[in-house]
Amino acid sequence: MVRKLSLSEYPDWPRMMSKSTAAAYLDVSIATFEKYVPVESLPFGSRALYDREELDQFVSGLTNRGPIDLVGSYMEH
Repeated sequence: MVRKLSLSEYPDWPRMMSKSTAAAYLDVSIATFEKYVPVESLPFGSRALYDREELDQFVSGLTNRGPIDLVGSYMEH
């Protein structure tokens, strides 16, 4: 079972994150992260980590285009 992380536990999110931490950073489930987040992981030893700055760029791209619906297409405003 994956434990949900709270913002108080990570006031300063790490630069490189596991998939579960990256999903928590975006406040989505791992399944939603895998389905909708196109950011690729980076190899780090035997681990696959996600760069917080790339996640931020992805989210900035979403907010610059407006809201998205649950199937990932942009809604007209």
